Amino acid sequence: MKGSTKDIIQWHPAFHASNQIEFKNEAEKLTFDSEHLLSKKPMQMGKMIQHLKDFRKLDTVRIEPGIYYITGDPFPIQLLVIKELNPNENRWLQSLRNDVSKPEEITTLLKEYEKNKSSKLYQAAMNVITIANWNAVKEVKESMCEALRELMTDEFKEQEERVTEQVTEQVTEQITTQIIKNLYDTIKDVEKIASLLKMPVEQVERAIKK
Repeated sequence: MKGSTKDIIQWHPAFHASNQIEFKNEAEKLTFDSEHLLSKKPMQMGKMIQHLKDFRKLDTVRIEPGIYYITGDPFPIQLLVIKELNPNENRWLQSLRNDVSKPEEITTLLKEYEKNKSSKLYQAAMNVITIANWNAVKEVKESMCEALRELMTDEFKEQEERVTEQVTEQVTEQITTQIIKNLYDTIKDVEKIASLLKMPVEQVERAIKK
């Protein structure tokens, strides 16, 4: 995958998908409508707000980080400033930008994506975020893979130790059983054999019967 930020990135499909991710708990109450183009190119935020104030005589009211209400119009309007959104509450929307550089941000996104990678919504959002922040995402992915390899190495080592321990126990049991049988062929006294080997009588009897 090539991730040059100079390439034209189609942000809207990811924005549409991220909206549905963020509001999935209220999805039954909402309608997610696709994009309606108002101009040939996206308007810059400062130019748009100034236009609303000067020509439409509308005001903007900040409700919380990144969320504004446009007042003075017959229709309710909500304005989102992606970069200002709280990442803990709007993680996927807030990540739709080309300067996601903190490793912890990308790690959190990748972990959540891994749990939902079969979802087309998460695929659409993660694809665009990855393209827009390719170098940062690639670096974190490589670090995560290395950590995973180290974790798996430890797990394999533990597994190997468990197997070795089990094999050792089996071999020891086989040797002990053979010793008991040899003694019984000579002594023919279970209790005496148990006393000599400092073992329970029941264990000696089980070994003889094998």
